[in-house]
Amino acid sequence: SFPYACTEQTMSSFVPNLVVAQTLKDVPTAKIRASNDLDAKVRKGLDRLYAYQHGDGGWGWWKDDRSDPFMTAYVVDGLTMASRAGYPVDDWRREQGRQKLLSLLNAGKNDNGNPIDDETRAYMIYAFTESGDGDTRFLEELYGKRNNLGAYGRALLALALHERNDARAREIANLIEGAALQDEFEAHWQTARVNDYGRDVYLDAEATSLSLKALSRIKPDSNLLSRTARWLVRNRSNGYYWRSTKETAFAIYGLSDYLKVSKELSPDYTFEVYLNGTKVAGQHVGANDATNAETVTVWKKGTEIGPSNQIRIVKRGKGALYVSAGLEYFTADENVTAQTAGGLKITREYLRLHVTEDENGKASWKVDPLSGELRSGDMIVVRLRLTGPRAQYLMIEDPIPAGAEQVARVSGIHLNHSLGQWTDWYSNREFRDNRTAIFMNYFDGEATLQYAMRIEVPGEFKIAPARAELMYQPTVQANTTNDRLRILDKN
Repeated sequence: SFPYACTEQTMSSFVPNLVVAQTLKDVPTAKIRASNDLDAKVRKGLDRLYAYQHGDGGWGWWKDDRSDPFMTAYVVDGLTMASRAGYPVDDWRREQGRQKLLSLLNAGKNDNGNPIDDETRAYMIYAFTESGDGDTRFLEELYGKRNNLGAYGRALLALALHERNDARAREIANLIEGAALQDEFEAHWQTARVNDYGRDVYLDAEATSLSLKALSRIKPDSNLLSRTARWLVRNRSNGYYWRSTKETAFAIYGLSDYLKVSKELSPDYTFEVYLNGTKVAGQHVGANDATNAETVTVWKKGTEIGPSNQIRIVKRGKGALYVSAGLEYFTADENVTAQTAGGLKITREYLRLHVTEDENGKASWKVDPLSGELRSGDMIVVRLRLTGPRAQYLMIEDPIPAGAEQVARVSGIHLNHSLGQWTDWYSNREFRDNRTAIFMNYFDGEATLQYAMRIEVPGEFKIAPARAELMYQPTVQANTTNDRLRILDKN
């Protein structure tokens, strides 16, 4: 899950629960803990999706943006999975989503006039086909392109054909096998889609997950399955999850189908962990342990570890043991330096805000450089400036001083994008207790974003850096330096 529940993150947090729950029904030794309260999570997710559905029947990333082809397909697919898992779904909402997909497929472009890329179109056709008994001409269109499709689209074609018990699914599965990038240990597939700015967005993990899903269903005897699962698990960017909520959800989709045809949930082995030749952990793993994750923590500090350290893991017995490694470190430096990666840059500036009313009670405002004393009750503006390559789905997180609170409206003035000179347009903004989060579906390479705060508590405050990143390409990121504010009590 993720702290900001846009449509995609809502989908990517509750639908994988459905997939895993359905998978575990086929495994006698597996069960889901009652504390997970799966039913409540599904109901909450469905309610939020319903609230975010647009008037045209589709879904965007947020409640008030344009309907998006991928997002509409993602939700229609998710509602179909929820219905098949036995959860009550508002069928009329799903049907409205299908009609929006039909409209977009017929138009061949999204609502802002840009063409729909082939990979997204393939997912739209898959979601439209599996969710009803309607028009199959789009599926035939996709089959006609089978030799030119990327791995992502080809896997979706295979799944859609298999869904309809179409014998051609095996033909596509053979094409999927032939296109794998493989060696003795691993196998994967590569795909990139072109976003609205003409830039490649790489979907290797998603394409590999969908290919694993398709082969597990159509050719469960394929010798690529275990090697593909190994590649997916090894390519987790963050230890226990992938690059994003969406990528993590897709990985779970693929791996769950693989679990149904593999025997990995019936292991019988022991493993041992050695640090610099000394055994520091070990345990036996049986069928009852396979679905009950357990964390093994080893603490070594100071002189107990050296400048060079070797971790060795030994496994004995039957079954698959997956190992991944990550490194986290923390600095004790007093100040954080500004950093940039992928060409993205962000700066932060504090200004003093003056709000006045004329004799008729009409309010106006202006900002000045922050000089002189700051006291409780004063108003300040945070100005964030961003530059970088044009991109989609940009997220900014700006920590606020502990003694301040964000303000959206003063004396009848909305301190947001409703005033042209105030800030650039954003897709969504959230004021949290300790930070402000701003999201932009489209970043054209330069933006200035501002919001207001009221100083409330006197004291000396260190303010953590503001940071920005592309939500689906998190290696493109930047942060500011940290700041300090000294706030005095009211006169």
